Amino acid sequence: MTNSNRIEVAEEIYIWAIEESQKDFEEIKSRFNKIEAWMSHELFPTYRQLEGLANFLKVPLGYMFLNKPPKNDIIESEFRTIGNKIPDISKELKDTLYSIGRKKDWLSEYRREKGWEKLVSDKLLDLGNKNIYTIGILAKEFLQLDEFWYRECKNSKDAFVYLRKKLETSGITVMQNGVVGSDNNRKLDIDEFRGFLLYDEIAPIIFITLTPIFCREYIEFESFI
Repeated sequence: MTNSNRIEVAEEIYIWAIEESQKDFEEIKSRFNKIEAWMSHELFPTYRQLEGLANFLKVPLGYMFLNKPPKNDIIESEFRTIGNKIPDISKELKDTLYSIGRKKDWLSEYRREKGWEKLVSDKLLDLGNKNIYTIGILAKEFLQLDEFWYRECKNSKDAFVYLRKKLETSGITVMQNGVVGSDNNRKLDIDEFRGFLLYDEIAPIIFITLTPIFCREYIEFESFI
């Protein structure tokens, strides 16, 4: 921080934030016409200007004070592909992964403090070359589902509610949303992803992408983080 009114931000943080935003630089410059001077340290933004930039780029303000850009730990661990190359994903999916990842970490820490033990056995995790039928049997055993569990359900909605209760009784949290956090202007694209799982030994979370018509459904533990 250069003085009480102006803040010095590392150039690589600016570069990271701009890349993270996936916005065109000309669009950013039209909104913040001094950004090139900020990046070269010819000038320094005020706290309010920096806050406005972070909000516009949709990156956490606290990250702007780092010396080096944050690592994409969640993205790297959950989206490994051949050659460990991270695929191109939208800003909306990336921010959703970070948000759900923070909830997973919070829940994991909370459960450890409460003495929870590992939820899933090594037998279930060691799928190896098992076929889908065998995996299905192991999953049913884990959730304590009988072979014809679906006969108790009147329709697909009842089946979903039933399975969700089984999952959450087993310690697996199921969350749904159709927008990024509570921002109704940032809709999730079901053509990009229908959902994902963030694994944790005692606090795994399944996230399901909702279509716009269901976007306002209440999300468990949104208020915690």
